[in-house]
Amino acid sequence: MLTDKYFNKGNSFFKLRKYQEAIKKFNLAIKCNPDSTSTLISLHLLLVALTTNSVSIACI
Repeated sequence: MLTDKYFNKGNSFFKLRKYQEAIKKFNLAIKCNPDSTSTLISLHLLLVALTTNSVSIACI
C-alpha cells in the first residue's frame, strides 16, 4: 500500500535526522490515508520534538 511506503520512508528519514524529509513523507502518507493513526502519531511526535528543540535553543 502506498501509505505504508510513505510511512516507512518517513520513519527512515526520521532515524537519519532528516526531519524535513520525514515530514514530507508523513504528509504524503496522510494524504493517502487520513485515518492512519500511526502516521498521525509519528508526525505529531516529530513536530513536538522539533518545537521543543527550537524553544529550548531560543531559551539559551
